[in-house]
Amino acid sequence: MTQDHGWSTPQAGDDPEGGAHDGGGSKPQPSDGPAPFVPPDPPVPPVPPGSGAPGWGQPPKAAAPQAGAWASLSSWKAASAIRPGIIPLRPMVLGDIMDGAFQALRANPRSMIGISAVLLSFLSSVTLLPLASALTRQAETGGTDDVATLISGSLLPALLQMVAVLVLNGLLVLAVSDAVLGRRTPLGDLWSRVRGRLPAIFGVAGLVFLGTLGLFLVCLVPGLLMIASGAQGFGVFLFVLGMLMGIFLMALVFTRWSMAAPVLLLERRRALDSLRRSWNLVKGSTWRVFGILALAQIIVGIGSALLGAPFMLGAEAIRTMSENLDYSTALQSVLVSSIGEIAAGSIFYPFSAAVTALLYTDLRMRKEGLDVELIRAAQGGPRS
Repeated sequence: MTQDHGWSTPQAGDDPEGGAHDGGGSKPQPSDGPAPFVPPDPPVPPVPPGSGAPGWGQPPKAAAPQAGAWASLSSWKAASAIRPGIIPLRPMVLGDIMDGAFQALRANPRSMIGISAVLLSFLSSVTLLPLASALTRQAETGGTDDVATLISGSLLPALLQMVAVLVLNGLLVLAVSDAVLGRRTPLGDLWSRVRGRLPAIFGVAGLVFLGTLGLFLVCLVPGLLMIASGAQGFGVFLFVLGMLMGIFLMALVFTRWSMAAPVLLLERRRALDSLRRSWNLVKGSTWRVFGILALAQIIVGIGSALLGAPFMLGAEAIRTMSENLDYSTALQSVLVSSIGEIAAGSIFYPFSAAVTALLYTDLRMRKEGLDVELIRAAQGGPRS
């Protein structure tokens, strides 16, 4: 039976709106007068994993008060030392998230890179023949005006890739969440946990796409109306201003909804509820989350381009060396470029999904004390 390992939503009595927190330690309450100095207790060694010790990560019930600076330093050191998996179980900085994303690939390459390679290979096998056929027709007609060529060569592969990436991200989010606790999850277990949530995954993706696109188009309406009414100069000004405003709002809304997929899978919520939960979770950290996600996409873009460049050059060489681009030559060219896409996607799709999953984890550790629950699960909680 699959356990949630502490990922469930905080229950009544928790403090979901709490601020940044240092790993689960409680702060000493001020007294009416100056407190006498009491030497700190010697540190207690952590309980070995799997011992099932109750109350792990909870503050002692009858601990003597400590000096504030010493208590903070001790709590920070203790939290920093607890690392059962790919990240330390404490609120993270940028380096922790990026390192954790790469560590996720190293910790479980079969489930991370292997899943991506298998799914992308299947996608390539489905789109290989249509792409080669579209490339041949494009060479014969000298353009892309043919509707059938456009659909088979561009729209169909893009749609299938979008579906594959959504399924892949769902599998990878669960794999990363288990890697946080130092656990490797077989592909079969991941699939059994994701397949029932596929309609909700597609629903969330559709709502995010339609919501952000609709918001962008609404921002263009005033300028378009002014241009249609004959006020060309002012209409163009409003159109450009609306485009800039639309881009800003799209970035804002997309960032606020960026944690919807981890919420959907790890908290088992519905699609609309996942969007609301993501919005509230990211609130207060919007531009930090946006910056980390943007940096991750820059790394993905550069890494994919560098890894795929030799294959793209090879595919182009095959096409240029042939006097007439027949179907066989086009098939060889598409096959070579597909190998490059599979190689790049197998590494960088998991990296991108890992960054999102770790950002979700970090936000909940900062706002809801999730690190305390994860420490309990890692040191004494039940295993799946």
